Amino acid sequence: MISCVDRSGYSIKKPETLEELKHTFKIGFISLFDECFNVAPYFLKYPDEQLFEIYADHLKTGFLLFAYDKSGELVGFAGSRPLLDDEYVADDVKSFFKDPADCYYHSELGTAKAHRGKGLAMMLIEETIKQTPVSKILMRTKENNAPSIEIHKKAGFKPIEVTQIIKRRNTLGEDVDDKRVYMLYDKKA
Repeated sequence: MISCVDRSGYSIKKPETLEELKHTFKIGFISLFDECFNVAPYFLKYPDEQLFEIYADHLKTGFLLFAYDKSGELVGFAGSRPLLDDEYVADDVKSFFKDPADCYYHSELGTAKAHRGKGLAMMLIEETIKQTPVSKILMRTKENNAPSIEIHKKAGFKPIEVTQIIKRRNTLGEDVDDKRVYMLYDKKA
């Protein structure tokens, strides 16, 4: 694993192989993902194998970042990959981009509850921006996810006039229409 950052008591590492990703899953990634996404506002849960495949796909064409505290505990994560690798999202924003190949989709960001408000999410976003090999980075979040929207605004992301409605059943067994909003970071702006 390549170590990207070591400051404020956190280290951010970028796995390069599926073996490194498997190790991250073994040391608690599934629990961390559930802590971040199997709660309000998402109530989202994937079977373990499907979650691994989602992250393995990120590793194949994009990148993942995992954050650890001083004791070596896994406490945060981020993921990004070429926008065109996510057809569902790319289809929503296709009219917005002249060249969607010049855009990455910052699809994942989460921090352990005990580490929120300590600058960790901002560190992960900043490292995502540094690691992204193209000039534009798109992110999507739930319309009512104010913490995610605010921290991305602070990092320089700007809202764009694209929304998405996702019809799904959440882990509470409710059929929901999730409204998602998009924001864009442009390194050239």
